[in-house]
Amino acid sequence: MTKKTAAVILLLITAAVIFSAGCVNDAPAAKDGDHVSVYYTLSVDGIVQESNVGKTPLEFTLGSGAMIKGFNDGVIGMKTGETKTITVSPEDGYGVYTREKTNEFPLSEVEAAVGSVEVGQILYLNGGQLTAEILTINKEKDLLEAAVNHHMAGKTLVFEITLDKIGN
Repeated sequence: MTKKTAAVILLLITAAVIFSAGCVNDAPAAKDGDHVSVYYTLSVDGIVQESNVGKTPLEFTLGSGAMIKGFNDGVIGMKTGETKTITVSPEDGYGVYTREKTNEFPLSEVEAAVGSVEVGQILYLNGGQLTAEILTINKEKDLLEAAVNHHMAGKTLVFEITLDKIGN
């Protein structure tokens, strides 16, 4: 037997052992329309913000719009049991921070809820999911104008995601 023949046989035996041991993940990859469940940890600037690891997995349908684009796109192509880290830009996350999306609020109601307010102050709405930066206060009209953004707007998000399963 030549060295070349021996090398080919060794290569074939190694491939057979790897394949039979289950080291090749031939599971289907997640695609748009699939119902998936995942475990994730979200970090911003190296600080963990939230995680469901060790808890109930997050379930959603890929491509349904239920998740931010960057997270959804990061899960597409993953296989069951796979873990990966993705970085999501503000544009593919919760958007860039802007002062152009504004709402008006009754000044007297806001002050009754949080006390006196001033321009530049940040208020937290919807359980902290939204921020409202006070831009103007008009005491005569009893109104304040605030730029409203998601609290993660403008932030680069880093997710470590493990695909738990594909399907219901």
